[in-house]
Amino acid sequence: MSLVILLPILYLVSGILLNRNEVLIEWEVLDCIGRKICVTLIFDYISIFFLSVVLLISSRVFIFRVSYISREKFYNRFFLIVLSFIFSIFLLILSPNLIRILLGWDGLGVTSYLLVVFYQSNKSYNAGIITAITNRLGDVGILLCIALIIFKGH
Repeated sequence: MSLVILLPILYLVSGILLNRNEVLIEWEVLDCIGRKICVTLIFDYISIFFLSVVLLISSRVFIFRVSYISREKFYNRFFLIVLSFIFSIFLLILSPNLIRILLGWDGLGVTSYLLVVFYQSNKSYNAGIITAITNRLGDVGILLCIALIIFKGH
């Protein structure tokens, strides 16, 4: 395992063992003309639990896809869509601010739609429209929460 991956994991485990409520990991992505762009991830016991459930289910999907979709013409496309779906879930779970939560939610909606319409039939297109509408209802809920937070002054 690479040292770049191992150090944050050790930091996270040590933070949890030292009974901290949460561990923040800040990663500097880009340093351009004195402006730093950082990605902050927040880990606590709830997010770790959700991440473990997501990893368990997604590992089963990857095992299942080998036997079920291996003969499909767009096998690699399915693989990339599922990876995007998992990345969106991680972004949704680990985000400390509302903008990235909204980005994770929208990424989840787009990849959900793409997974539902993967087989390109009338039935899957209709189910994809229902998925997209349901996701837009979730967007309304998140935007209402943002408006309520701004209105209350937090």
